[in-house]
Amino acid sequence: MRCQINWVCLLITEMNRIEIIFGKTQKLVYPSGMCLLNDICYITELHNSSVLAFDIKENKSEPIYQYSKISDGHINKPLGITYSDNFGLLVTDADRNLIWRYHFHDKEWKAMDMQFIDLPDCFSMPGGIACSEDNIYVNDFINKRIVRIDSNNIVSNFFLTDRRYYDCTSRLYVELTQPYGIFIWKRCLYFTDTGNDCIRYIDLDTNLLFSLELESVVCIRKPIALTFDSEGNLFVSEQRKIIGVSSDLKRCLFVLDREKWKIEAGKFGIKKRLKYAGAIVSPRNGELLVADTLGGIVYRLVWK
Repeated sequence: MRCQINWVCLLITEMNRIEIIFGKTQKLVYPSGMCLLNDICYITELHNSSVLAFDIKENKSEPIYQYSKISDGHINKPLGITYSDNFGLLVTDADRNLIWRYHFHDKEWKAMDMQFIDLPDCFSMPGGIACSEDNIYVNDFINKRIVRIDSNNIVSNFFLTDRRYYDCTSRLYVELTQPYGIFIWKRCLYFTDTGNDCIRYIDLDTNLLFSLELESVVCIRKPIALTFDSEGNLFVSEQRKIIGVSSDLKRCLFVLDREKWKIEAGKFGIKKRLKYAGAIVSPRNGELLVADTLGGIVYRLVWK
């Protein structure tokens, strides 16, 4: 759909600060996923086969998983990561096609023993992962589906990307194309419908599909990741662009595209370009952490 932006509604906010909080001296190796637990940001390094715990306040990190050839229970390619009080810290392994759970008390990772009731009866490159109070949702990328894992570890198909679904927003039947990033906010599973250049969500109580109508606010092209802050403001990343939208979806908070990034980051002495914004999280209102997957850096953006 063609964007028809009402520029009167736009509020483009300048950054108060952009800084490198991880990767200034030693770059990360393909940071692909991030999640938060209080002031700890957990980061997956896909090509280093490791999971890091970064203390935002103390500005220090420690590995909570590092690949070991002598261990049978190893994570090969940690991609997506999430935390919930009910399920704990979970990581998708894009190589071994497993979901790993971290046991904080024992400081051990254990693969979830799951039972598939729908075909295909295994994962193929599981990526994005998110949790509600009662279920885990995983983007099973190669199998072109989003699956649901219940509290008994039963895996079932939730939404398929080669099937048409009724979109309650447009009142048309649509086909999901390349859903990638997923995030749960207020009993709704939001995801980037990358192939259709849009953000959609599924009401977890009714299983109805909706789309966010953002065409009059901001143009979105090939979205990758998305997240919300505690006020309900939406943030979306494209390859070289970060977008912030107000909770009422009527105002653009900011757009950091290639040129805007160069200007804003340059104000704080950062000359590096944003190569691939693969993961984003919001630790608090007015603040966003951005993982540049190709650049091996995590940035902090502050605008309040």
